[in-house]
Amino acid sequence: MRAYKLITAFGSPASLKTRAFLRWANVPVRETEASALVLKSAVRPRLKSVRVPVLVTPSNEALSDPRLIQDWIGQHEPGPSLTPGYGHHRFVSRLLENFADEVLSPATVFVSWNSDMEQATARMGASLYPDLDEKQQMRQARLLSAQLMHALDVRGFGKAEADQSRSLITSVISILDRHFENNAFILGNSPCHADFAIFGALAILRETPATRDMLAKAENVRRWLAEVNAPFETRDGDFRKAYTLPESLNELVMLAAEHFLPQALEACDAVADWADCNPGNMQLPATLSAAKRSEAGQRQRRGHVRAEAQWLLQRLLETLGEDLPRVEAEARDELLLAMGYEGLKNFEPERTVLQTHHVFRVDLRTRRDSGASHQSTEQAGYALMKAREAAGDSREFDRVIMG
Repeated sequence: MRAYKLITAFGSPASLKTRAFLRWANVPVRETEASALVLKSAVRPRLKSVRVPVLVTPSNEALSDPRLIQDWIGQHEPGPSLTPGYGHHRFVSRLLENFADEVLSPATVFVSWNSDMEQATARMGASLYPDLDEKQQMRQARLLSAQLMHALDVRGFGKAEADQSRSLITSVISILDRHFENNAFILGNSPCHADFAIFGALAILRETPATRDMLAKAENVRRWLAEVNAPFETRDGDFRKAYTLPESLNELVMLAAEHFLPQALEACDAVADWADCNPGNMQLPATLSAAKRSEAGQRQRRGHVRAEAQWLLQRLLETLGEDLPRVEAEARDELLLAMGYEGLKNFEPERTVLQTHHVFRVDLRTRRDSGASHQSTEQAGYALMKAREAAGDSREFDRVIMG
């Protein structure tokens, strides 16, 4: 059997997430670190851009999104599923995955790098430019490190938000440590999509002493990190059998909803506005202008959102569109009501976003009546709206770290 080829990068939550998943899935993998030469010779020719991680399948297909990598392996390789059995549990798994990928990961990358910029820069230089001497490595790496910090600042994870980022990470670790007192994984005794996504974000903290201390008192989280990264031991467990969610997990779900759903809903409006202003164009820019809203629903000054947030929301909405047994449907509706997002199950973005290698496009074949969707957006979005401001765009290097 031919092995898969995996290209990963130092300091990348997406790389850590993908490596841990492939170990758990027990597929044969040959891993290569993403040096500048590898990016130029093996990544860019396949993707026409720089993205990491990249998984090359035995059929020579290149996949560059960890979520699509998991989907592909689940369809083509034998083994246990990452998908919980209950509909509202599937929703929770996707929501937490989206939160981890879109919010928690950039927060941990920023805090980790900012806590010891010199060490992180040196390690990045050695990884990208192994053939250069240390002085040349640092010269190149400092330029790229500044680019990464700019890209994170654009996404709302800069020095001005450093305290909020650290507070968010501390809250997540505290909630998870209580949750893992009585639970092996997020949703029972087998890992789901959320486990690997949160693992990728938190495992970054182990890279530097300053952020490693954030995990020092979280014994249960450290045990969970080790078990998610175990190659085979976690393959035989079962997902949670009870319909209800533990109180500790409910707390994390509310936190994820607060931080992910407002920006994702705002992205849907921004994509629709962009498509109306650019008729016939398909490829979306990385960031889109979006009107900020007050709690009273009034449009305020312009901010920025990412088209990727709508694509992630679409994947989440798929779990709400399932035809569920009555008991599961009632449990789902109770969860949405508790979150303050009961209108989400009736929400459909006006436009559909497609993805190929992290290039996001508008599907010109679909355009829905936006009336019901806007009503659901307003019902769900105003109370929890915490959309971030951003400015400008970044170059490609941040995609090596942030995927």
